Amino acid sequence: YFQNLINKQWLACSVEDKREIRASVNTYLLDFHSKVPTYIRNKLVKLVVDIGRIDWPHFYPDFFSSILQVITITYQALIVNI
Repeated sequence: YFQNLINKQWLACSVEDKREIRASVNTYLLDFHSKVPTYIRNKLVKLVVDIGRIDWPHFYPDFFSSILQVITITYQALIVNI
């Protein structure tokens, strides 16, 4: 559902809806990255990248910091599990 929304209807969404979806996906990734199956985590990351592709730089200026935060958390989890 979200993939179609982002790829086909994202430009028609309100600014508030976009902000809420971005925040929700990022928060979910950060909070549950180690608890969800890899394929779901990969889909969520793809959603974030698709949103960034459309909205960056004007409507999603913190895109790169969001991605770096997810990468850092994931990397730290990998180190802990080694």
